[in-house]
Amino acid sequence: MLLHGGAGSWSGKVDVERVLSKVEECARMGRYALGGGALAAVEESVACMESSGLFNAGVGAVTNSAGMVELDAGIMDGARRGAGAVACVRNVPNPIRLARRVMEETPHVLLVCEGAEDLARARGLWSPQSSWKWSASSGHSGDTVGAVALDGSGVFAAATSTGGIRGKMPCRVGDSPVPGAGYYAGTEGAASATGIGEMIMVELVSFRAVELLRNAEAHRAAEEAVGALERDFGWGNVGLILMSRSGPAIGLSAKLMPVAAASDSGSASALAGEMKVEDVERRLRGLL
Repeated sequence: MLLHGGAGSWSGKVDVERVLSKVEECARMGRYALGGGALAAVEESVACMESSGLFNAGVGAVTNSAGMVELDAGIMDGARRGAGAVACVRNVPNPIRLARRVMEETPHVLLVCEGAEDLARARGLWSPQSSWKWSASSGHSGDTVGAVALDGSGVFAAATSTGGIRGKMPCRVGDSPVPGAGYYAGTEGAASATGIGEMIMVELVSFRAVELLRNAEAHRAAEEAVGALERDFGWGNVGLILMSRSGPAIGLSAKLMPVAAASDSGSASALAGEMKVEDVERRLRGLL
């Protein structure tokens, strides 16, 4: 079970220790759910971060230019290549749960706006923003949250959730609900990305990272997937977590990214960027 809390500067009024503690707590929640499969594990861990108010996801999400929260999320089962996603939902505090309903209960992959919220109402997942214990003004400077997992049956899963870019145009959709961009799971591994969605979508960063596992070890695959974006655009503010059968890996061109892992052996968290990526990987690999 491997999580990230979003790439960014993580500066200002942010209590980084509290953020790291919450990411690790959510990793443990995902680990407890892993008995129900990798899909359950990533859903629970991401829902935990959405509900915390500490991240740019769920009740902690930033507002668009109209002062509203619009949320995107996606989830994928690597064994079935099944995916479900929602975008631009305004009254769903845990959009990752709605994304799973899209995957399992509809013939579609991505639902947006009113159609997604109609499904949320029908499944008891709808809640008006006015009723949220809303934390969007908390001053966090991170980005999208995500999780990847490998269960005891050898199945990978990935999930990603975000509030998008602060001040974005209404109805803007980023990479997080797009399979292959903000998240991807296959038979070789699973990935979740965070950063500038417009670049991640064009590069299909998560798909690229998982496909690279066919011929490269995990650290090289994550590094190459992020590096390709930097080469093509001349800059990058991207983070990536990658789970392979040989263990976890991290790709990072942004300043910082909180990450955490949990397994039967315990749990741990770290601030990648403050600690060298290779050192973070070694620390987490000891658990996974």
